[in-house]
Amino acid sequence: MTIYPEPESEGEGGNKFFREGSRTLIRFAIQITVLIKGHEATLGDVLQMLSDRKSLLQHALWAAGKLEQEDGSLSQIPIHESPWAQSQSKEDIANYAEYLRGQAAGILSLFGGDDTRTLDAFITGALGEMADLNIATRAHHKTTKSSFRFSDQKEDGKDVTIFIVGDSSRMDAQRKLMEMTSANMLKEWVRHPNKAKPVTLFLNEITNFRFKGLISLMTWCRAYNLKLILYVQSLSAFTKAYGKSGTATLMSESEQKLFLPGQRDPETLKLIEEMLGQASIMNRSNSGKRKGEAGLDGYGFSEEGRLLMTAQQIREMKNQGILFLGKNKPALVHLPSIAAIAPFRKMQGISPFYNKRYLQRIKLRLWRYEPWMPHNLLRNISQKFKKIRSHHEPS
Repeated sequence: MTIYPEPESEGEGGNKFFREGSRTLIRFAIQITVLIKGHEATLGDVLQMLSDRKSLLQHALWAAGKLEQEDGSLSQIPIHESPWAQSQSKEDIANYAEYLRGQAAGILSLFGGDDTRTLDAFITGALGEMADLNIATRAHHKTTKSSFRFSDQKEDGKDVTIFIVGDSSRMDAQRKLMEMTSANMLKEWVRHPNKAKPVTLFLNEITNFRFKGLISLMTWCRAYNLKLILYVQSLSAFTKAYGKSGTATLMSESEQKLFLPGQRDPETLKLIEEMLGQASIMNRSNSGKRKGEAGLDGYGFSEEGRLLMTAQQIREMKNQGILFLGKNKPALVHLPSIAAIAPFRKMQGISPFYNKRYLQRIKLRLWRYEPWMPHNLLRNISQKFKKIRSHHEPS
């Protein structure tokens, strides 16, 4: 479903027969490739098999136990010898072999007979959905080998930072890979038994490609100790990508919301204006009539609400953002550059424009991150002792 998802248009989603047929071929090719190559398998290899009908037919015959050898005997894929089977029980291997045999028999039925139009449609759909993952792409080259698994981020004692960067000028070509990578990432985090290990996920330019399962993720991520930090340019773009219900979920499930200065999107400005609410204003009104012997003017008081900030005032803000933190009242916050925050200002690399670090006068100091603070010194010493102890422990 990640490789060949359902179309968003309801008009196109009426007939699922051909899409399900294409998915069946893709699933079968993936299983055969993984059984043969193990961790070395790639989606490019899957596409190669689907592109070669003779290869697809031979693998289907092999999986069904009907591949004829030179001596006339029939051969079947030795599933028990595959890398996958090394961590499975004998019963599971036997059940899976029967399941794969049934899949292969169904595919072989498509090859039988003179009319192959149904098979042609299935293969065409599968190739169309996987075209961006062919072996000639840079995506295939980059994903052929990996030095980590996303599940490593849930292991105690491992600090793993992963950057997934896409080229904005090639988003159409990379969208499929980004969506599949994000789906695999979430699956490994959720399946890991260590639910207590926190993982922080930063999602920038989230409206440029559709992050599969993002809306539901915002509702259950706390159960797996996943922290989401989303960067959204405008709510209009987010609504276009994830729908009105997605925007409503974003606003209701976000514990902290920071609106940066320079907002121009009318929908975003209107929302901030409504979230800030109104301030209670007391008005005094004179009646113009003198009363009593002293001849004092009569007057009265009335209470009315006034917007805390108008959309125009929000749009004109330059150096301050608006922070909503839990159930607390909204606050105006100053947003200094990272070049003015200690100690982060000296953690930056060399600026290509200045050939040195770009530093500003310190406007904010975060003491807890200073390396010479006692708790940081103790943590560093503790980590060094752990490394020394691990080197001396017998393997």
